[in-house]
Amino acid sequence: MNQGSALWLAIILGSGFFLRLWGIDFGLPNTEARPDEGVLVRKALAVADGDLNPHFFNYPSFHIYTLAGLFSAYYVMGWLSGGFLSTQDFLLQHFIDPSPIYLTGRLLNAFLGTATVFLTYLLARQLGGIKIGLFSAAFLSVSFLHVRDSHYLTVDVPATFYLLLSVVLLLRFFDRKHYSWLIVSALFAGLAVSTKYNLAILVTVVMAYFAYYQSQQTFDRDRKWVHVTYHTLIFAAVSVFAAVCSTPYAVLDAETFLHDVMSERQHFAAGHGLNLGWGWSYHALKTLPVAMGWIAYGLSCVGCILLFRSGGLHPLIPTIILSYLAVAGSGKTVFFRYMIPILPFLCVAAGYGSVRLFEFFKVKNSWSIVATTLIVIFSAHSSVRLGMLLVRTDTRIMAADWIERNIPSGSKIAMVGSDFGYPQIHPSKEWLRQQFDDLRRAGKSARGIAVKKQLPFYPPDPNYYIVSVRPSNPLALSTIRRANLQELMADGVDWVVTQQHSLPYSQIDSNLSLELDLLSDKVVAFSSLTSEESKALFEMTDAFYLPYSGFDSVNRPGPNISIHTLK
Repeated sequence: MNQGSALWLAIILGSGFFLRLWGIDFGLPNTEARPDEGVLVRKALAVADGDLNPHFFNYPSFHIYTLAGLFSAYYVMGWLSGGFLSTQDFLLQHFIDPSPIYLTGRLLNAFLGTATVFLTYLLARQLGGIKIGLFSAAFLSVSFLHVRDSHYLTVDVPATFYLLLSVVLLLRFFDRKHYSWLIVSALFAGLAVSTKYNLAILVTVVMAYFAYYQSQQTFDRDRKWVHVTYHTLIFAAVSVFAAVCSTPYAVLDAETFLHDVMSERQHFAAGHGLNLGWGWSYHALKTLPVAMGWIAYGLSCVGCILLFRSGGLHPLIPTIILSYLAVAGSGKTVFFRYMIPILPFLCVAAGYGSVRLFEFFKVKNSWSIVATTLIVIFSAHSSVRLGMLLVRTDTRIMAADWIERNIPSGSKIAMVGSDFGYPQIHPSKEWLRQQFDDLRRAGKSARGIAVKKQLPFYPPDPNYYIVSVRPSNPLALSTIRRANLQELMADGVDWVVTQQHSLPYSQIDSNLSLELDLLSDKVVAFSSLTSEESKALFEMTDAFYLPYSGFDSVNRPGPNISIHTLK
């Protein structure tokens, strides 16, 4: 690589890292600013406390163990520096302000997301040279979906990193013919599956394609299939070994594992409460254009065709993409994040397609660089607008601050809507006792509540008795009520907090809205929209309160929140 190429790569990686760090602390200390983060943090803290069985297999365990290791290291450093005098001290600080723990996990994903950009460069360079490598890395560097999810503490970006690293190492094995590359590649393939189950599809495709590729090489005819079988068996055995070792309770607690995996499968097939159609059309026509931008997406489609026609290892890229789409599109649960594992491969195809098109039309090198830079800038628009909104104060934080400054400690407050849209405030001791008793009566462990109950200085002032207003109450918790103001007032509720948004997670019942107009006074409101006629488009299945389009209609994250006092 010459100095010019090295400089371009540094710019691409630096820009990608900046976009992934920009607003990395969004929503904190609210623990539900991004769904699924809280679940992973709680499971990781339980593992760090000594219970190695997560008792939860909707996700594999490797990322939970990774987070547990990071949180343990954070505690040890705090203990050595005098920040924590004991584990109780650590837990107290975490329950009061969980921001450091969440930031630790989010920073890991920002680093792995940027490292994935570098791996994309390496993969594309091995297939087509430095120029294709740089173009491919640039496309992933600014990809809206990859930038957005690299801000989260979730599993999709790490799993994609492990998978891509496995593919790059496997290519190196074919160059160097040394078994260490094959074994390390298989180890990371197993870790990818142990981070996100559906990557088993891609690992199987990669293994099968490389077996086919090897069978076409000029081995001794008598020993060709011996080589192919031997290498394939090594890869399969090591990857399975790595997956089982990093999610060991899939075997040791097989009953829970099978139950959770089957429930995930049923959820994937049935949809997430909304019928948005089959994943094939949804992801092809909506998710991927949003993820990459229409121009880069179009170039990736051209690149896939050209790669198929090139022979050798090149068809591996479109084979991976189409195989994954065939399976991921077979359900009606269609989260955008399901497409993250194939984004690097789509960007490789886009880089390959753009360079080959420039060559076909005999575009000068300098003009091809200018054209690609303009495409990348166009694709980066959504990522930049996302970062501008992530750094603004969330309505849930603004509402929680107002409550703590204006409502007396110990008051009863009704929260209308889902946990995702709540302004998070500290619950009172009375609430903790009631919640613990109800959960134990319902057969739940209530471990987190039990820890909070036993901490001598928790909760801090101010704290509140929180009544959740929801249409259903399957565990018969006394802290949950139906949307009836007369009943709430009889329970001593003085304040009602409502949330409203186009997302289905933050809708208010029309009857309750009429009751509030008659029986309450709206004291204060916090809006996330610039006008009532919003043009913002949100991912409707995901409780993430920032759009993927129409950014001008939104001025901050969060739902619209109103705080009422009952007459």
